[in-house]
Amino acid sequence: MSAIGDLARDPESDRLAEDGEAALIPDTTVISDLIEELRLERTSFGIFRDENISKDGRSEANELVGFFFLKGNVRLSFDGQDPIVASKSDYVLIGRNTRYALRKVRDKGPCAMGRVAFQLGNSPARLLFRLLPKVMFIRAMSDEELRWHTELERLIANQPPSAQAVSASINRRMIEASLIGLIQTWLDRDQSLTDRLNSPNIAWIYPALHELHQTPEKRWTVEDLAQLCGMSRSSFAARFVNVTGETPSRYLTILRLDKARELVRTSRLPMSVISQRTGYGSDMAFIRAFKRRFGTTPGRMRITAQAKDD
Repeated sequence: MSAIGDLARDPESDRLAEDGEAALIPDTTVISDLIEELRLERTSFGIFRDENISKDGRSEANELVGFFFLKGNVRLSFDGQDPIVASKSDYVLIGRNTRYALRKVRDKGPCAMGRVAFQLGNSPARLLFRLLPKVMFIRAMSDEELRWHTELERLIANQPPSAQAVSASINRRMIEASLIGLIQTWLDRDQSLTDRLNSPNIAWIYPALHELHQTPEKRWTVEDLAQLCGMSRSSFAARFVNVTGETPSRYLTILRLDKARELVRTSRLPMSVISQRTGYGSDMAFIRAFKRRFGTTPGRMRITAQAKDD
């Protein structure tokens, strides 16, 4: 029976429907802003058994690496942290620039695990990486949580012929949904990040971050952003660097070019329109900034992206 069919027959769902309407999209927060803007660059997936369980690696600067455990017990070690032992239904999500080692626990029977790598390359992802811990261990995911991820995998593997023309976009969105679900599951289990997100520095600059993410094309000045936060220019700039690792102007430039790259790859908009939508005064200024950032022109990047989709 499909997940939708199960839901339709779930008495609890019927009860909720009878009780009245509920907001499906709650008020935005720092974490929801960042997660909403996550964009997947690439992903890889593999299943490993017994003789292939022993693995050493390091996550890249723009990467989250996940391991989910299907059978047996595996010991995981990380730089500067105590090792953990994972077993069936556990999930480990490893943050950027983190060394890890996996070893099968001896005399515990056969082992099986999966590995998935999420490569993310935009400004909200980089800021989220700064806020999340290096290792997120989700112990004993429920049948419901596992079924949700399994359903996404099933949908990706069994798309109807009518979706083939846009399958790359559909797959990307569903994999992004899977990653967001994992992060949300960890947040629900571990409340320590809540304190970090409620820290004074983030609370002070959140109004500016929100507006930057919503309208990066606007001609923002540091004074404008500081005023949104009710702070002096110097205090705002210092807090902003402390939270994001970038100056406000640098953060805005990266944000604009990330948005431009997405539009170049996924739309057929003329470059002049993309230039305007990302806050550049002239097409030449846009092309120069784009090439400095990505090492190629927007036109060449579009040709490459279209060739991959074909």
